[in-house]
Amino acid sequence: MNRKDRREGKRPISKVYEGDDMEEHLALEARNIVKCFGPNRVLKEMNFQLRKGEIHALLGINGAGKSTLIKIISGAYKQDSGQVFVDGKDMGILTPTKAMENGISTIYQETSLFPELSIAENLVVGRRIHRNKTKNSGLLDWKATDQNAKDTLKRMGVDLPLHEKAGNIGRANMQLVEIARSLAANARILIMDEPTASLSQKETDTLFNIIRSLKGKGTSIIYISHRMEEIFQIADRITVLRDGQSVGTKDTKDATVEWVTQAMLGKETNKEHKFGGHSRQEVLLDVKNLGDGRKLKNINLTVHKGEIVCLGGLVGSGRTETIRAIVGIDNYSEGSVLFKGRKLKKGDFSSSIREGIGMIPEDRAKEGLILNMTAYDNFVMAALPQTSRKGIRNFKVETESVSKMTKELQLNPPNPNQMSRSFSGGNQQKVVIGKWLAVHPDLLVLDEPTAGVDVGAKFEIYKLIDQLASDGKGILVVSSDMEEVQTLADKIYIMRNGSIVVELDKGEEQSKILGYSLGGKEDV
Repeated sequence: MNRKDRREGKRPISKVYEGDDMEEHLALEARNIVKCFGPNRVLKEMNFQLRKGEIHALLGINGAGKSTLIKIISGAYKQDSGQVFVDGKDMGILTPTKAMENGISTIYQETSLFPELSIAENLVVGRRIHRNKTKNSGLLDWKATDQNAKDTLKRMGVDLPLHEKAGNIGRANMQLVEIARSLAANARILIMDEPTASLSQKETDTLFNIIRSLKGKGTSIIYISHRMEEIFQIADRITVLRDGQSVGTKDTKDATVEWVTQAMLGKETNKEHKFGGHSRQEVLLDVKNLGDGRKLKNINLTVHKGEIVCLGGLVGSGRTETIRAIVGIDNYSEGSVLFKGRKLKKGDFSSSIREGIGMIPEDRAKEGLILNMTAYDNFVMAALPQTSRKGIRNFKVETESVSKMTKELQLNPPNPNQMSRSFSGGNQQKVVIGKWLAVHPDLLVLDEPTAGVDVGAKFEIYKLIDQLASDGKGILVVSSDMEEVQTLADKIYIMRNGSIVVELDKGEEQSKILGYSLGGKEDV
């Protein structure tokens, strides 16, 4: 290495992983990164390398250090020690602006677009194009703004209405605009955090085609997802984090699901645990000819005590609308919902709760939790009418309940007085589940219960759902995860276009489940 390289902060790349390319083939390296929050050491001598023009999956259970690492790379956090190199140059301490200037852009699961601005306007937020090139002139060059948007979308092979408000284009297209905004800012390194969490299979396929196209043009991508099938479909390499450290990197072609799972957990999963096969008891929920005059048509389903029923189908098939109508969040115009032999009141969720129904929504951050409250307060919220007397809270009963939930759900860290937003996604989901278990429901309805949670937390949630059914609770689950449906269900209903098209028994092959979801065929 010559003196000029040393003056510019370039250093030889350490051989962290066997088979590394030479320095000129690396887009980014994080070397020996340490990050502490108080006494908690979140990253411990973390090492990570991203090659130019590769898709590199970053995996780990919630709390492994993924989010902290990408926030250091994107400039949101400052490392306590260690270095970040971009194209071989030491970046020192990155800031968001410095990261963007060096071609690093992060696309988070929750969109950061401005819903009231057009697609074209969103692409130039923070770097608006002015007529006389003077930033403070106040005169925007709308023709150049439109051309910039058109060229960027063309580069991605995407055709979207430039003047449509971002809030009107749907979740999948918003994700594409997020990518376009990064490219418009000349990003060479994209960090994608759970990009398909809210997308259908068709939308996911479209996104993957764009990601592969970007890779072919030299863009480097760090891809974070809990969906194992996606990782093996899209990634070139996989790095697994555990307890703030990298525990291994492999080319995807040489990796297996078993290797990834064992590396993430530090142990093998309990393969001996058998789910399902519960003793079906009397009918608990009986839905007859339910319809809303809009999307839902002639919905018929039953849930018995001690039974796990899964409602499968593609995103947009009407699954969420069905369970919202059943529990009384939304109204319906046709049919009836019988619970324990009595008609439930339409559009009256409070009444359903009193009758013994708990509902865990799909979006835990917006509908399941109050993030600025502690886990303790979220745990006790739904049960306050039961635990309070004449408006006075019984803190002894609350504390005993929260202590029990914290232990049984294995909340991590086991501190219910911590703010809910500071917990990982999997532990936030445990708080939502605990909130409704505190009500002691006879029927628990769960909408995408393991979306965005890691393999360890997913397995714990499965065991909890299975135990609740064994205890005689009725369970109704909406899930887009075919393996999850196959694992949990005693009975499966498949929805398409607002109707239930088939009822299947436990043990059906995933191809059959997917086939009915797509078009009513048994195989695809």
